[in-house]
Amino acid sequence: MKGVISMQTRPSMVCIKKGSIKRRTLRSALIFAVVAIILLCCGVDFLLSLLFSGATVIVVRLFVFR
Repeated sequence: MKGVISMQTRPSMVCIKKGSIKRRTLRSALIFAVVAIILLCCGVDFLLSLLFSGATVIVVRLFVFR
């Protein structure tokens, strides 16, 4: 019985995960770009702004997009 249940739920879980990964990646890329632009407008060096915006995306993905 256990094998039948896992076979029925697995395809739906795969479809949900594929869709959520695309949306999560899009949100992360958007956050990265917005934070980088804001930091560049504030006068932060280009490489530091990339570093800080990357760190921000990692923190947001760990704690918000769970």
